[in-house]
Amino acid sequence: AEVPGPAAAAAAALNQGGGLWFGPRPAMAVSVVGFFSDVLGMEEDEYSEFLEAVEGLKERLDVFVGVVTDPKVVAEFKTSGLDWIDRSPSVVVSRPSSPSTAQHAPQRRQLLLDEFYSSGGDEAGVQSIADWVIRESMPLVGPLTGDNFGLYERQGLPMLLLFLDLSNARNPGAAPDAGGRVGGESGGVSNDDLLDEFRGAAKDHAGRLAFVYLDGNKHADQMRSLGLFGGAERLPAIAFNTKDGRQIPFSEKLPINRDTLLQFSADFLSGRLASKADAEAAAKRALTSRSLNKKNLVTKRKARKKAPAATRGISEQFSDIAAADDAEAPELPTT
Repeated sequence: AEVPGPAAAAAAALNQGGGLWFGPRPAMAVSVVGFFSDVLGMEEDEYSEFLEAVEGLKERLDVFVGVVTDPKVVAEFKTSGLDWIDRSPSVVVSRPSSPSTAQHAPQRRQLLLDEFYSSGGDEAGVQSIADWVIRESMPLVGPLTGDNFGLYERQGLPMLLLFLDLSNARNPGAAPDAGGRVGGESGGVSNDDLLDEFRGAAKDHAGRLAFVYLDGNKHADQMRSLGLFGGAERLPAIAFNTKDGRQIPFSEKLPINRDTLLQFSADFLSGRLASKADAEAAAKRALTSRSLNKKNLVTKRKARKKAPAATRGISEQFSDIAAADDAEAPELPTT
C-alpha cells in the first residue's frame, strides 16, 4: 500500500500502521518501507525492483510493508525530527528491539539504493534488494518452523538454536502473541525471560548469526544431533547448528543471559569453540569468574530418564522438522 496525503498523515500512518500494512500488525512486527521521489523518472527501476522484492512479504503477518512516493512526504522523513532516511531512493527496515520496548526503541537499517547498485551490493555480499529485504526483515529471534526455514536458509548464517518447553505456549506453533510473548516456563525459568536475553545477544550479532527457538518436546532427535541429550527433561537447551556436524552445545552449568550468550557466540565466531569439550572448558573458566552474570541460572532441569541413544546424521535429523501441526517440512539448512 502506498502512503498518500500530507507529511503529517504519512508520519502518523507509519506510527499507527494505518494505510500502510498488509494484514494485522502485531506489536513486534518489522516495518519495511521504501522511499522514492521520482517513480516515473530516474528512480523508476529502483521502485519496480522494490515492489518485486516485497511481493513475497505480503503473506507474512509479522511484517509491515509500505512505500512512500510523494516527494514532499519523502522530504519529511529526512527532516522534521523523523530522520528515517538520508535521501531517496532508499529502503528502511525498522524493528522493535524487544517486547518491553516495542513502542519506544526501534532499530532501523537504511539501504541507499544508488550506493547499493554502484558498489554491486552491500558489505555482506548481498547483491539484490530482495535478498537484503529478506535478511533484514527476519526477526532478531523467531520460532523455527517448516514454513520459514527456507528464509533462514537464504540468509546463509550460522544458527544458534534455543530449545524450550513450549507445552504451555500461548499460541499454537510457538509463535509469540501480539505483545511478543510466548508464555510458559523451561526448567523453572520464564520462557519470555529467556527469549528477552536471547534477543539481547541477537541484537549484537545481527547479520552474523541467526537466533531461533524451537519446542524441545517435539524435537528431541534434533537436540541429540546437536549434542543435547536428555530430551524434554533437560530443557532449556542451546546449541549451534553447524554445516560440518560439529556438536557445540551451550553448557548446562551456565546461566542463560545476554552476557553468557554473547561470550558463547563470540567464542564460536572466533573459532575458539570447535567441540563440546571446548564449550565445557570455556564454561568452567566463566564459572570461576567473580563477574559472572548469574541471571537465569536453571536449577529445575529434570534428571535424564535414560542414556543417550544413537543418532542419525545432522541433515537427516533436521529433515523432519515440522510446524506445530506436524506437517512435513523440507530439510532444514545447516550453516
